[in-house]
Amino acid sequence: GHPCKQMGMSAWDKKGFTPEQIETSLRGRKIWNFLLSPGPVATRLYQENYPLPYEIIEVGHPRNDVLATASEDSSRAARQLIGVPEGKIAVLFAPTYRDLKSSNPWSSPIVDAVSVTELAAQLGDEYVALLRCHPANGRFSEEKKDGAGIIDVTFERDVNNLILAADIGIFDYSSIRFDFSVTGKP
Repeated sequence: GHPCKQMGMSAWDKKGFTPEQIETSLRGRKIWNFLLSPGPVATRLYQENYPLPYEIIEVGHPRNDVLATASEDSSRAARQLIGVPEGKIAVLFAPTYRDLKSSNPWSSPIVDAVSVTELAAQLGDEYVALLRCHPANGRFSEEKKDGAGIIDVTFERDVNNLILAADIGIFDYSSIRFDFSVTGKP
């Protein structure tokens, strides 16, 4: 994703991490040789938030190449994989994780500002809502959130399949919005 939210040093500082906790958090990143950046703003943010001796290469997000060159066939295949019924307009709803909702970063309830059940009901029969929770939200409740007009795609491994399958996206500050924007879809 795009580094549009707090991360690394700024996030750890805000949370009051000790120098030892910061060192522990950086430890796994010390093996990085290269970091891909989508552009100059992201490069600056990576340098500020992960002060390590890796090389930053500004080449965009290679995983998004498939989104920029998508064909109708690839979108149709993604829709079939996910189970979007033929003729339905797919709306991808992907709220992000809220660290204030839980003290456990691995498990948290979904943001409740928008009810996916009410969203699906208001959209009507010609639509299907693809619910992509953050993995921490999915781990909070292993129960599938499928229902009338809803397909829970939280654990779909490749987010590009969701983007290719969707006709419309609804996002908060989740970085998936940057990936989705490559398609030009609303």
